[in-house]
Parts: sequence; C-alpha cells; structure tokens
Amino acid sequence: MRRSDLGVHLPATIDRAALAAAIRRLEDEQYHSVWFTETDLVRDPIVHAAAASVLSKSLVVGVGLVNVWRQLPASLATTVANVSALAAGRHWVVLGPWHEPAATYAGVRRHHLIDAMRDTTIIVRGLLRGETVTHAGRVYAVDDLAMPGRTGVAEVPLLWGANGPRMVAAAAELAATGLIDGVMINYLTPVERVREIIELVTSAATAAGREPGTLKFPIALIVLADDDQHRAVEQMRSLIESTAVLRAEMHLSPEAAVTYDLVEARVAAGSATQCSARIQKYLDAGAWPIALYNREPQTLMDRLSESL
Repeated sequence: MRRSDLGVHLPATIDRAALAAAIRRLEDEQYHSVWFTETDLVRDPIVHAAAASVLSKSLVVGVGLVNVWRQLPASLATTVANVSALAAGRHWVVLGPWHEPAATYAGVRRHHLIDAMRDTTIIVRGLLRGETVTHAGRVYAVDDLAMPGRTGVAEVPLLWGANGPRMVAAAAELAATGLIDGVMINYLTPVERVREIIELVTSAATAAGREPGTLKFPIALIVLADDDQHRAVEQMRSLIESTAVLRAEMHLSPEAAVTYDLVEARVAAGSATQCSARIQKYLDAGAWPIALYNREPQTLMDRLSESL
C-alpha cells in the first residue's frame, strides 16, 4: 500500500491554518487526494474544495459527495467548472441523493431519487462539455441552455454515490453511456459489497465498449486507529446504534441490532498494522483511491505513517 493509493477526508470544522497545513503535508507525503463532504449545516464542501484547489499543486480535490437537491443543475455545473479551473483539472465530483432524516430536517422533500440523479447528471455533464442542453426530465428540465463563453472544459470526473441495488443499477447504466465515470462507495460498506458494486458497474460499461481502466471507484473508509481494536469498534458501534443518519447509511431499520461483528466488517480499526490490513482488502477488491475518514486526520496520518 502506498500513499498514492490514499486520499484523506478533511473535517468540515477545519480552519484556514489547519487546512493549509494539511494540504502541505498531503502533497509533501505524496498522497493522491484530499476530500470534502457534506455535513449537517456546518460548512459547504465546495467552498473548502475551492480553497484546497488554490492551495494545492498536485492533489486531486474531491467533493464526495454533494446532494442533487442543494442547487439547480445549471448552478451546480457552473460551480463545478469554476472549482475545476482553480484546481487545473484535478477536481472530482460525486453526486448523491442525500439521506434521511437529514434531508427532512433541512426542509428538503426528496422524490423520484434516481430520476433526480439522472436529470442532474445529464444537465451537468452536457454543460461541462460545452453543449447546448435541452432536457425534459421528471425532476429537472432545461431548455436550450449553455454556459456563456464556454466551448467546453476539461472533462471533470463525475461519479455517483451509490450503494443500494437500484442506485447501483442506474449508475451502471450511466457509466455505460459515458455520462458518469464511476461510483464512490459509501463508508460503512463491507468489502464483499464493494466488490459486487465494482463488478456490476464495470461489466455494464465494458459491455458497452468502454475501457474499464477509465472508471473510478473511490471509497470513503472510516479509520479508527487505536491499539485496542475492541474499544475502537465498540465506540463506533455505540455511535451507529444511537444515530439515525448512520443507521440510514447502513440501510438498517430503527429496530435492527447493531452488532460488533456488523461494525467491525465495515471499518478499519485497531493498530496501524490492523488498519493497513483492512485498507489493503478494499484495494484488493478494486476500490481506489481509499479516502481515509477520521475526525483528526493529522493524528491518523501520524499513526499510519509507519505502515506506509
């Protein structure tokens, strides 16, 4: 396992000085990417991505993910194009349908989730390619729309955050047509499911004549570096058990038992050696890069440094 196989999620609460220090370290140690994701009304991941794009010279800057209800597709396309320009083409974007109960808490009434994802993808991809887009979608529609002054920008890798069977099937369909470039696999996904998702999407794209090497399958992986593996897993188990959003991410009903084994199979926990061994299993399953997720990323990088 190499640092170039890994990215690091930076927390939404990171301040300016810590962001700059983290970017410097990630570049100095030759990590692949830096990632930002949505949180519940803390800070905007795209704002952080824009800042990281200016600060970094070599890192891929990933937004993994942004939900399709936060702004109209036309506005999202402009945002993506602008951040990509700041990052000199090193910008990856992951679209997602959001989850409950977070969406309802924020006043969003989700509907026709796959249609919303598909409509957004078609409009954003077309605009980024410099096309004039007309699309009469079930959720989003545009008529004769183009981004003024743009004749096309560098292809921005556009991915879906997909885990459930219907969303993965739709993602495979869009990957086959070239509208998306892969899937970012959600945290708390076991290795076996990661392998299934990658095989489904790759098979559909390959059957349509697309080169499988052009597809991307990053994964957000929670890493709990602690010499006491049982303590780390148990703390995570307790958090999932009491958090509705995390239960939703795992597709667990409110009544379902959250067992130690269920959690242990979905995180990298324990000593640096144990965490690295679990990260390697995800790499072996085809996920790449692995976006490490921890509330204290600098401390995490310290702990893992001996095994990289």
